[in-house]
Amino acid sequence: MTSLKAAVLSAVLAAFWWEATGTPTAASASKPLVLIVSFDGFRWDYLTKVDTPNFDELIASGVQAKYIKDVFITKTFPNHFTLVTGLYEESHGVTGNAMYDPAFNQSFGMNSTDPKWWNGGEPVWIANQKQGGRSSVVLWPSGNVNFSGILPDYFFPAYDASIPFQHRVDVIIDNFVNGRVNFGALYFQEPDHSGHLFGPDSQEILPILSMCDRTAGYLISRLKESGLFERINIIITSDHGMTTISPERVLVVEEFVDPNTFPYRTTSNNPIMSIWPENDEDTEAIYNGFHGKNQNMTAYLKENIPAKFHYRDNRRISPILLVAKEGWQIIDNRTGSWPTHLGTHGYNNDLMSMHPFFIAHGPAFKKGFVAEPFSSTNVYALMCHILGINPSPNNGSWENVRSLLAPTPVSTRDRPSTNDVSPTGGDGHSGGGGISKFTIFGICLAAGLVILVITLLAAMCLKQRTYCEKPMSYQPIADTSLEKDTQEPFLPNSRL
Repeated sequence: MTSLKAAVLSAVLAAFWWEATGTPTAASASKPLVLIVSFDGFRWDYLTKVDTPNFDELIASGVQAKYIKDVFITKTFPNHFTLVTGLYEESHGVTGNAMYDPAFNQSFGMNSTDPKWWNGGEPVWIANQKQGGRSSVVLWPSGNVNFSGILPDYFFPAYDASIPFQHRVDVIIDNFVNGRVNFGALYFQEPDHSGHLFGPDSQEILPILSMCDRTAGYLISRLKESGLFERINIIITSDHGMTTISPERVLVVEEFVDPNTFPYRTTSNNPIMSIWPENDEDTEAIYNGFHGKNQNMTAYLKENIPAKFHYRDNRRISPILLVAKEGWQIIDNRTGSWPTHLGTHGYNNDLMSMHPFFIAHGPAFKKGFVAEPFSSTNVYALMCHILGINPSPNNGSWENVRSLLAPTPVSTRDRPSTNDVSPTGGDGHSGGGGISKFTIFGICLAAGLVILVITLLAAMCLKQRTYCEKPMSYQPIADTSLEKDTQEPFLPNSRL
């Protein structure tokens, strides 16, 4: 009897061992994989400034847009939120890196994770988790915000620019390799940081661009080592571009309108300045103090902000908006620190200098294809389409970027739903969400072992009627642990 029990145990363990080592876990086994990566401030033409062999590899076997058009105002937080919600700034409500909300009578700082500032949109990782997926978010703006009681399954609790780029890659790729997630969002603060310090056309920016390419190379190597490179759909893009500025080209708000004469407050997103009159009846007089007074600045009353900016219908947009001409800055007064940066962004999103790059690679995308420019509002819908999930209301459409996608062959026997995605490559896996032949083999093997176990148990019960015992009660434990450095916490979100 002992040898019979051992045989049964061995058979069961063999089945579970094959499942653990031969197939991904439930989080990713039957789901398309999507990873979006942002190199902050990576202007569309930076790819021509240095050799970029790793970006070039993705382009050669994937797709590239000539550029994408970011949303106005061309700042970091609003545009990162647009990428993952598909909404214009007036729709999602993140109207700048700095904001004032008259209903709250409070100002927003870039470290704020209070949901009230973010609840105008639902990021793609939340939609993914609501529909059965699991997500990992590494330092993406809003990635540590609680949306209606939901946080990413894996996330960093606070932004930390000192976390090495390779470690960020390792954290998120390990989650894919271990089958914990089917969606990831990964953020790097370069080349934006160096673009501000030195300017986009400086010699100092060149080694930073090369470093970004090497980071992409490390990401590619990790995916190839794990066997995921041809399965995962990677989108590498940015939030905005960068243009050259000078400390000599600065406009000072208080030199146009004295706040002691007409009281107002300001919210600075230099080179954009929001003016909030303390008294509504002063709005016209304050506006007239700016309007037409300098050719390097345009003043708008809120109701006259051009419709093309999609930056008007939100209470966080001020009654008066000042927009500097490219290359110029706007500051409050001369009492604070004088701007010394040599590069910035935030200007009119029609400017070529404000446009970011876009590269994508994976089974859902064409190979060697160059796309015409498109709006960044379409990236969210594109990701939802590939993931096979229903998007929240948004201002984009995957139909607008259909040209990026590989054809999807469909048989009458195995026709995907409208949310299914393009097939994976020829590595033994079937189309987006399909079952690979390895999985089928595993199911057959497991089924055979189960039949064997049942047969053996039946034989034992026949030989010894007292064999069957009341099963032991137990409580399963979900393992959401993540290997990590203790000094760089990355939190699994335990939602029971």
